[in-house]
Amino acid sequence: MKPARPSAKYIQNNGTRSSGSIRQSDRSDCRPTQASSLSLKSASASCSSENKPSPGFFQIDVDIFLLIANYLEVWDILALRQTCKVLSQQSMSHSVWSTMVSENIIARNLPWPSYALPLSQVPAVTLEQLCIRAVQMARKWDSGRLGNDIGNSRCIQRPWNSITWMAMFRSRWLLIQLNARRLELWDLGRPFTSTPISHFDGLDDLVDGHKFLQSSTDSSMIALSVRSYKTYHIYAVLPQIGVQTRQSPQLGVLYIVAGCSGLLDANKHLALFSRSTSKAGVIAQCQHSAVTTILRSEKEEPILDYAPSAKIMTHFVIVVRRTGIELYSVDAIQTSLQFFGQKLNRTNQVFPTQVIPYPGGQHVLRATFLNTPLHWVGRPSCGTDVVYLGLDRDDEESTRAIHAVYPNTSDGAGSRFTLSPPQRMLNSPTCTGSDPTVLCMWGETGRRMVHVGDVRELCVFGLSVPIGFGVERFVVDVRERHVARWKIPYSRRDLARYLAFDEATGVCAVALGSGRIWIMDPIRGTDFKDANAPIEEIEFSNLTHPDPNWASKWRKPWPGDIGHPSTLRNSMLPRMATKVNRWFPGKNNPKAFGSVTWFVNEVLHIPGRATVLLFGTPYPEYCSFNRFDLVDINERLLCIERDDGMALYDIKLLDTNITLQDVVAHLKGGGLLGDLAGVGGTSLHVVIKKLHPHGHDSVAAHFLQY
Repeated sequence: MKPARPSAKYIQNNGTRSSGSIRQSDRSDCRPTQASSLSLKSASASCSSENKPSPGFFQIDVDIFLLIANYLEVWDILALRQTCKVLSQQSMSHSVWSTMVSENIIARNLPWPSYALPLSQVPAVTLEQLCIRAVQMARKWDSGRLGNDIGNSRCIQRPWNSITWMAMFRSRWLLIQLNARRLELWDLGRPFTSTPISHFDGLDDLVDGHKFLQSSTDSSMIALSVRSYKTYHIYAVLPQIGVQTRQSPQLGVLYIVAGCSGLLDANKHLALFSRSTSKAGVIAQCQHSAVTTILRSEKEEPILDYAPSAKIMTHFVIVVRRTGIELYSVDAIQTSLQFFGQKLNRTNQVFPTQVIPYPGGQHVLRATFLNTPLHWVGRPSCGTDVVYLGLDRDDEESTRAIHAVYPNTSDGAGSRFTLSPPQRMLNSPTCTGSDPTVLCMWGETGRRMVHVGDVRELCVFGLSVPIGFGVERFVVDVRERHVARWKIPYSRRDLARYLAFDEATGVCAVALGSGRIWIMDPIRGTDFKDANAPIEEIEFSNLTHPDPNWASKWRKPWPGDIGHPSTLRNSMLPRMATKVNRWFPGKNNPKAFGSVTWFVNEVLHIPGRATVLLFGTPYPEYCSFNRFDLVDINERLLCIERDDGMALYDIKLLDTNITLQDVVAHLKGGGLLGDLAGVGGTSLHVVIKKLHPHGHDSVAAHFLQY
């Protein structure tokens, strides 16, 4: 328990000078009143005008000052700084602010960014600004005092339909990709700049995965994978928040590794990917030799072997799959990479050392690796080998829950891991009802979140999960956890593409198809000179393209919605046809957005060209039949069925010995789709937004991003 702070009277009686007591209103927004400011300046001038050494309190030892500072709050330190130069210098020391962070932030289980650890390697000015922001976030965000219709901080205008990727680093730097080629670096600490700090024009495709690899206080390396199966290792000098530099940060390529895309995790030696030019499933690649090996699943079909997330640990690699968690030995992976590089290993694959199924046979829709969730009261285990997972499950109510994967010490060596029971936080945002979610991002500890809702216009919602969320009464609908709302101007016909969020500071950014990037800062508020003056509305003469990487547009992309997985329907088709271009021109065009190739590559994460061979023709709306497509992908047949009533997709990969003629004969003979032998159970989740240019409907797809 923290001891009581000494009163202002005590300080006056034991020191030669004092600025008087600090009022509560001054602490609340970190700004003294005008009268107190004058008295502080007078005291400072009096102190600095004396030529004699400062006696008494000002000759106090640094260790004693730190001991006194331990009794003070953050606002007390800031007020003390304004009394005189001596106390100002001492209050800006690294020791003071590392103590403030330890006592006021970390000890109180408030979110703290992982890049600002350990505290001994973080500049004092960064500790100070992050500590002040953390206290303000706890007072405003976590307590729900922000309210609705908060002003946006700024707007960055880029060319129309140009933004193809975006991410935020170190609470300060916004890195965006334009036209699947150009990288631009923006400093969010400079609110009125209209040009990027630095840029790089060397990428050759759209970014589909990234990993921030911190190497020192300022210099860093960012691994960016692109759809053309390359990984760029970008060198960047990114000073931390509050640090001023004479030279502008620069971006440059250190080296490029070819062969994989869809980066899941990486370190200096090993990287994990979801795609490669010739392999399916999770791919481990050596970052020095570019040699790859497959992390083979024991239960998943190789073509459907897509993992939503993976993480490299010291001794294990953890892969999150749809039906369970698999652990692979790092030593086995390195041995496989070494032997394959020497042409000694023909199989070039590694099998898991342990498979942990989800309880109740549930499926996981999305997964996020979290830092230690400090707001989880009664965590089952702690330590460096514990991994925390935020999972979106498909139980009766789609729920966000946190699991801990920790070593089971009962086996003596701790080589076996246990999956803790789910600690439910809240019902995940869905696309049903009056608040459809088109983008969503959780903070790195899972305590704060932002998501973009699309009801007539785009809005950004802030959300907070209280300490002790494991208690059943905390499991509520996501809308009951809203603490803030920002409206995006003129967004009725715009398209939200990318979302970036920094949990510690609360700063988030939303990139739109019109080229605008809106920045929301819950503490700073708006930086516009006139917050009430609207910016000029963009003329939507052309539609924003949902996926600029695809050259052409098909007029009927695949519609869909978020829901719960189900099994392939046992229904017969009213009519079947093979002439795709007659009914759906462009559906078999491999370069068109919304084509079956786009659907299979970008939604199912299955590489290769796809072709629709057989489909159910359109029928009246009152018919109860489901829509059906039989697709050829990598010489395998894939059944895709859509339930119009629930707007859900189910897929089933048929066995290798089943041909198109077999399917036609089976259906003509009165057979059911569910009777076909194969592997199924995969549900698709595509969020739809309808645009209305000039009175005509056009459909564009969004993707959930966690």
